[in-house]
Amino acid sequence: MQEAKNTQYVATSAASKLVPMVRPDFAPDQILMQSFLKSLETGQTTNGGPHLRAFEEELADYLGVPDVVALSNGADALTLGLQLLERQGKVVLPSYTFIATLNSIIAAGFEPIFCDIDPNTFTMSPTALAEILDREDDVACVIPVNVFGVAPDLAAISALCKTANAEIVYDNCHGFGSVINGQRILNEPRFQMFSFHATKVLPAIEGGALVSADLDLLQIARQKRNHGISSSDLCKSIVGTNAKMDELRAATGRHVLRRFPEALERRRGYAQELRNFFNDSCHGALIPQHVPAGVDSNFQNLGVLFPAAEKFGLDKAIETLRANGIECRSYFNPALHCLERFKDSCSLPVTERIWKSLLCFPIHSRMSDSEIETIKHAAQSTVEELAL
Repeated sequence: MQEAKNTQYVATSAASKLVPMVRPDFAPDQILMQSFLKSLETGQTTNGGPHLRAFEEELADYLGVPDVVALSNGADALTLGLQLLERQGKVVLPSYTFIATLNSIIAAGFEPIFCDIDPNTFTMSPTALAEILDREDDVACVIPVNVFGVAPDLAAISALCKTANAEIVYDNCHGFGSVINGQRILNEPRFQMFSFHATKVLPAIEGGALVSADLDLLQIARQKRNHGISSSDLCKSIVGTNAKMDELRAATGRHVLRRFPEALERRRGYAQELRNFFNDSCHGALIPQHVPAGVDSNFQNLGVLFPAAEKFGLDKAIETLRANGIECRSYFNPALHCLERFKDSCSLPVTERIWKSLLCFPIHSRMSDSEIETIKHAAQSTVEELAL
């Protein structure tokens, strides 16, 4: 029995030294705790309290837009945005994205059509989209997705959508803090949304936001998030849902947002150091995601191609990296078009190659020098063991 206890202790100690892929930086302090305490003492914990209103104003100020609607999560934001289009038909999305994108499309009553991706940025391919728009009738909307902090080519996608009379709703859940040609918000999408899940660069425990140049529609979204209830006349209530953000999460979001610019710069510094190392010291075996000119990524995730993994499998790579002290994950695995319900519905060769050979390495908003060195050592050791 004593031997079993000692074995458990060793395993626990080893696991505690593992550099995790994700580590939220909430920076809790007495100011945040007092915000929680006041909300709990007054009982004003939801239904549009002062923290929610302030969070929306502070988000709008950071993004440089007149209004932002904060919501319970990014998926609800996407679903509401699609509902507000008041259209029917098909929606084109990349297969290489989180399942929440697909769920929102179906929840809003649309038929999903999967699109292939660019082999370097891992975002929606305008060339593949053009082929779909030429082939498919009744495409109401296109949902390009920000992948790991890198935006798709929205200018090219917008030109295609104008010709096809399709709206753009931008799943920017990975993109808070990313800058494209000096802008934090792009003009092409009818709507775009962010996520403040604990895994995101701005963690509010859980949450999301909807942004649009159409301020009237944002007001409808604000009404819909609270069961569609009209604040002025109950007889004018509309069909809605419960997609409210509560006060404790809004307070957390405000707290993290105050420190966000400094945290983002640290994260970018860590990411660039690691990307340089992968490029220079891993014998060409690790290929970081391409960040196009004009894009200043938030590095929501550190996506890296490991092409040799197509031979021995990502599980083997993940096990080897873990044995060397770091947690890596295979993201968007499987790609959505490979789900059983869509099996054999389409062929997306680039997507299939990417999701079978891509790993996300650890990246946080606060990392120690020893953690950075552990990641470098693990990457180099794994490449030497498996790929050379």
